[in-house]
Amino acid sequence: MTTEHIDLNRFIVDRLDASYLWIERLRDGITDEQFYYQPTVDSNSIAWLVWHLSRWRDRTSAIVSGETQVWTSEGWSQ
Repeated sequence: MTTEHIDLNRFIVDRLDASYLWIERLRDGITDEQFYYQPTVDSNSIAWLVWHLSRWRDRTSAIVSGETQVWTSEGWSQ
């Protein structure tokens, strides 16, 4: 049985990149109204979910690379 060395950092970045490709295709096919639509008070819009994924990617990328989060370095957290 052979085993391949999997670079965990590369795997994480690849999965995040795949998510962004999916988001780009989704965004191209819907209106702004659909993008910001919140079905119920207790649910999130697609826009919020994209923001959340972006923050998660920023945080994860910073951990993997040892860099500062863009959220912090660009002053968006203020």
